[in-house]
Amino acid sequence: MIRRQDVSVPCCKLLAAALLALSGLTACGSQMDSIDNPDTRPVSQAPAGIYEGRLSSTKTGVTQDVVAFLDSDKKRFLVFTEDGKLVAGGLYTATSPSLSWTAKVYRKVITTTKDPVTGADVTTTSTDVTTLQGQGGFEPEKSIQLTYTTSDNDFGSLTLAYSKLRYEQRSNLASLAGIWGIEDEFGLATTRYTISQDGQITGSDDKTKCTYQGSLTIIDLHYNLYRLSLSELCGNTTISTIGLATLNQAPNTTETIQGVAIASDSAVAFLLDPL
Repeated sequence: MIRRQDVSVPCCKLLAAALLALSGLTACGSQMDSIDNPDTRPVSQAPAGIYEGRLSSTKTGVTQDVVAFLDSDKKRFLVFTEDGKLVAGGLYTATSPSLSWTAKVYRKVITTTKDPVTGADVTTTSTDVTTLQGQGGFEPEKSIQLTYTTSDNDFGSLTLAYSKLRYEQRSNLASLAGIWGIEDEFGLATTRYTISQDGQITGSDDKTKCTYQGSLTIIDLHYNLYRLSLSELCGNTTISTIGLATLNQAPNTTETIQGVAIASDSAVAFLLDPL
């Protein structure tokens, strides 16, 4: 039989031991809090996210593959085709499960005419701007379904699927730092952007001789979406745009930066490759 021994410990020593143990637990907790754990995220601020889907015009019968960026703080809702020929951007309001969207639609219009002297084809590009009203709903971290009408009497639907792979990665300005650009059909860089460690952007276009300045900032470090501001200076004309961007970093692919930005009468969507 095990005989119990009575051990007398002064209460002050017991209190000191308890405080020491508590301080040790607190120290461990603070170390755990500082660990960079990308799987620990706050409650989703749906419908914010990156989405992929289709914009379908019932009027024309045309369906286009689109990407959508929705931020959590400014309530921006930007939809675009990857070739940049269509951009729709504005603000959303959401009260689960309902969602509404007010936006401008920017469509590139390419016109070809004959030079009266040489007879050569002359191609000009302009932007047609209309307004859009969308109504529908969303399922957090799954989908968005909207129907829309536009000021030029178009109507149709927008169906989007949430991309966990693209959105649920931590943002980090240092990962964007470097030289990025857009290449022509010969693989030559015609537009170059330099992004600094703190997200400052400078750039130039060899063809148009325009220059660029702007910045990328983190919205929520738990998610892979950045706030974008970009100004284009061409001659004496400056166009300032605001938008969103992401770092595409799918497994076994080259990283790219994808962005979209809008102004009152112009918009741009781009995909930048590392140079």
